[in-house]
Amino acid sequence: MLQVLFVLSEMVPYSKTGGLADVGGALPLALQQLGVDVRILVPWYGRPDLHEMHWFCSVNTPYSQEAADSG
Repeated sequence: MLQVLFVLSEMVPYSKTGGLADVGGALPLALQQLGVDVRILVPWYGRPDLHEMHWFCSVNTPYSQEAADSG
């Protein structure tokens, strides 16, 4: 079975600033309908309404302002 991991900065209906979110929302669904094992990794962005969702897993990553400023 084909397995695909999407790593996206935005995905409809959770977050959207441009066209990538539309593709990120539609393409995984279309591939899943074709029998592909699809996984999606997106940032949480601190939205409290997403706590109501059923998630496969969550990943906590370390963050420091110094690393962000130097990058």
